Amino acid sequence: MKFATALFADRKKWYRTSDFGYRKNPMNTKKIQWHNGTDYGCYGKKEMLYAPEAGTVTVSKKTKNRGNWIKVHFPSTGRKWSMYHLSERLVKKGQKVKAGQPLGKVGTTGLSTGVHLHLGCQKIGKTKFLDPHAYNYTVPK
Repeated sequence: MKFATALFADRKKWYRTSDFGYRKNPMNTKKIQWHNGTDYGCYGKKEMLYAPEAGTVTVSKKTKNRGNWIKVHFPSTGRKWSMYHLSERLVKKGQKVKAGQPLGKVGTTGLSTGVHLHLGCQKIGKTKFLDPHAYNYTVPK
């Protein structure tokens, strides 16, 4: 699966708006900055995000830049996924989640130019961000 949002929602409802890597910062278009995830638009709708498998929420908070955001560890695939700019967080730090459980709704909180999902991916135990759009995710059986 090459379309990362399909992990968390119906693929037909999403499109890629900004790639992983260096880009012009949309809040200040004169500045080139590192973008540690991939942004996905959802036609302005506040789509629900769901857990693709069982995991543990390690972050659920609101900050100035990321807005409402969560990070969930999925140990069977060895990945942790960050979701920024949510309109609503439905999980708390330390909470165990089951496959298919609602995590939150997409929004435009924090430094955001419109309703979208910023999706970040890392290996559990590592700090380096990976391109979520390139990750071939297979939900364990």
